[in-house]
Amino acid sequence: MTKECIILLCDETELNRERKGYYNAFSKIMPVFCIPPETINIDKIISLKSAEGLKPLIALHPEGSYTLPQNIENFQVPTACFQIDTYNAPLSRLKWSKLFDYVFVFHPKFDELFREHGHPKSICLPHAVEADIFQNLKESRIYDIGWVGSLVGRIYSLRRKYIQSLSQKYKMNDIDRYYQPSEMANIYMQSKIVVNISRDDYPQDANLRCFEVMASGALLITTKPTELEYFGFIEGDHYITFKSRNELHNKLDFYIQNEPERERISSNARLLVLDKHTYDQRAQTIVNVLNRDQGSLFAPARRWQKLDISKVYYDYYVKHLKLDPAIHTLNRIREISIFEYIKLLPILMKAFIRSIQTFK
Repeated sequence: MTKECIILLCDETELNRERKGYYNAFSKIMPVFCIPPETINIDKIISLKSAEGLKPLIALHPEGSYTLPQNIENFQVPTACFQIDTYNAPLSRLKWSKLFDYVFVFHPKFDELFREHGHPKSICLPHAVEADIFQNLKESRIYDIGWVGSLVGRIYSLRRKYIQSLSQKYKMNDIDRYYQPSEMANIYMQSKIVVNISRDDYPQDANLRCFEVMASGALLITTKPTELEYFGFIEGDHYITFKSRNELHNKLDFYIQNEPERERISSNARLLVLDKHTYDQRAQTIVNVLNRDQGSLFAPARRWQKLDISKVYYDYYVKHLKLDPAIHTLNRIREISIFEYIKLLPILMKAFIRSIQTFK
């Protein structure tokens, strides 16, 4: 009897954060296999899995791997991709996503944007948590405020300023350390409050931290506006917001002292996250969608000419500074159209210069 399985188009070393959560969740439903995209031969894999009594339900590119599987638009099984930081170059992500039958975006309204611009199967699946690591709450919350996350880089200038300022006034963990996922959970479960400050260029981000904090039973205080309101969370019932440093400090002082109110909000949030926003539920949603569509293939690129497909691959590789596959793809374009080759060559030159600047 044939049994379904899932193929993740990534290396096992890339199973971190969201990818690890989905891998673990899918594994509870059916067998999961990691196949590095640069080595993939889908026909061979399907043949091997069939010999083992397995049928791929989907081939999923979970972001993180900056290599696209060649010929993905011709796979004879449904394909999908994650667009985790959907707000970062969304039109480019839309273009790349058209190689796949499904695109799962992690931020609200981008699913609508993608559908409006020609992807028929764009679905919003917000961030989630691995419920198992948040099951056993700590007995005491020893930190007034907890923090886990990067403070380095231009896009985190506001975060850096706020968090470093808070560390001088409140009892916090070591804000400059890198924490493993299990350590992160422990920090949050030992904290009364966690402040979330997202990227400077997308401050409304309902990022992974928001969901992890709420699952931990700590009170989430985040910048306003926030995408959380699109996912069933209510300000004052599940989280608190702030718009300025003075407002943040006033609310921190209030909720640190007011334990009953703090715990009312954090308990509501924890129950909602563990009920509605776990990787187990997200994985089951994906499986349900696939079962409903019964193996149908939707990728717009399945109907495209080779030149248009090659241009999408080329765009992906130059944007991610993957110069070798970009050169290989550009040479393929030259064989089809010398005019397009000449037009696209300067983009490769710019990517080459950027790669030098990046690695200096």
